[in-house]
Amino acid sequence: MKRAAIVALAVLLALGLAGPVLAKGFGGGAFCGGFFARDPAALAEVIAGLGLSDDQVAKIQSLQQDAYEKLQTIQETMWKKQQELRTLLWQKNPDKNAISAKWEELRQLRQQMHDIMQELRDQMRSILSEEQLNKLQQSRPCGKGRWRANRPGRQARKAPGSTL
Repeated sequence: MKRAAIVALAVLLALGLAGPVLAKGFGGGAFCGGFFARDPAALAEVIAGLGLSDDQVAKIQSLQQDAYEKLQTIQETMWKKQQELRTLLWQKNPDKNAISAKWEELRQLRQQMHDIMQELRDQMRSILSEEQLNKLQQSRPCGKGRWRANRPGRQARKAPGSTL
């Protein structure tokens, strides 16, 4: 009985932590640090180094505010759904279908958050000039992509038969 309670508590803790972690998206991770994981002063230097116009700054701030409001609403819904899931998990006779349905609702909310952040990144990129985008890309410590192939000291992998 004690072991079952510990396992259930561990599952509950994992579910509680999964939402915010997955909602963050897949940035640079712990090794490279996502864009916002850096030292704020270094981030401010990168932004200042882009040479943004007042118009660009205003547009980006507006986009960020809109995204924040959307994300805040979704996150509040996620917290409610997570609590509903916890309630379902702690039933004397848990309904597996209801648990699966609630988990799917949470997955869809995480996907919505991911989509909003991707849309924000795309919109912000459309505001920046090619030169600014290049400066921004060069400021990333591990480059772009899941495997961070262009990290210093690491060569990009080629697909078999690739001429690139």
